[in-house]
Amino acid sequence: MSNDFITPAHYTEIERKRMQGPQGWLLFAACTSGLAFARQVKHAYDAQLEQLGETRKVILLNDYRKDGVITKICTDEETIPNLPYSVGGSHTYVFQNVHNSTSVSTVNENLMELYQLVRTLKENGAQSVTAVIPYHPYARQDKPTLFEREAVLAKLVADLLVEAGVAKIITYHPHSDAVRAWYEPRAQATVIAGFDFHTSLARRIMAEKKLDKSKIVCCSTDAGGGKYVLKLAAELGVDHAIGTKLRSGTDKSSMLGIIGTIENKEAAFIVDDETVTFGSLYDVAKALHEKDIRQLFILCSHNKLRSSSLVIDTHEQFGVEEVHFTDSVPVIPEISALPFVKIHSLADTFARTINRHHCNMSVSEVFRG
Repeated sequence: MSNDFITPAHYTEIERKRMQGPQGWLLFAACTSGLAFARQVKHAYDAQLEQLGETRKVILLNDYRKDGVITKICTDEETIPNLPYSVGGSHTYVFQNVHNSTSVSTVNENLMELYQLVRTLKENGAQSVTAVIPYHPYARQDKPTLFEREAVLAKLVADLLVEAGVAKIITYHPHSDAVRAWYEPRAQATVIAGFDFHTSLARRIMAEKKLDKSKIVCCSTDAGGGKYVLKLAAELGVDHAIGTKLRSGTDKSSMLGIIGTIENKEAAFIVDDETVTFGSLYDVAKALHEKDIRQLFILCSHNKLRSSSLVIDTHEQFGVEEVHFTDSVPVIPEISALPFVKIHSLADTFARTINRHHCNMSVSEVFRG
């Protein structure tokens, strides 16, 4: 029998190596679909530590497996996560790209794996578990459609995550501002706004293209994004406009017109939080092009596209110069390979957020200004 009895001094040394925080020692873990993103955030986190002279690195639970996969698929197609390392007393951040355009797994399969991994971590001694979901699933189902018998499925997702054992979640630019209400008071939601992404990107384009502010309009694709675009336009010092559309069914809509100051404009930023078909972005680009606005730039946080056809059409037919997305949803190669499409990594943003989050420090201070 080895003499591995832990003394107080030994325990203190273990805690130092593990990067202890108020809710436990720092640990990353990833579901299958979220592994690539978890590795990117770990690399960004480690790089920040190294710049400050810190030699310790974040532990990624998946690295204890050769293939990096924690969840096993049984012969009967049931799944079960199997932890390769002790997680007792940890504050574990579980990464999952629930929507993944490059994966064959469905949204619901990815959600089930997330629930299972969270529960497994809690049952094996994790002190606290935070779900890191760059795109919040079912966020568009935040209220029933008018005159339809539907449920608020976004709330169901939140309820199941809390029931599985999640104490907190971190997500990026959710479709609905009600996201905090789905979790509170049983769990805490940290929402990273897409505002910094859009403002910094728009300012860079304005500087590079030498655009005249008086000749620019910032346009949303629908009334739902009107307040966001109004605030964005005010921050940039440009005029704003709002696209109006009629939604006739799931992922189907028709353009009715654009409200706002678009006369005598030469350039436009078309802004949206997400796209599934690119239809709304296409329609607004077409409407602005018909108003002789020739410099068009699309800024969209979440890309859930499975086809590049309409993206290419907006570039070729309406002269859209650049289309910008984040990597909150892994992008299919045929879109990321397009020369006018730019994919922006969120790894550093999430690394900085998790760092503050783990230490119970203000997250907004990182992005303010």
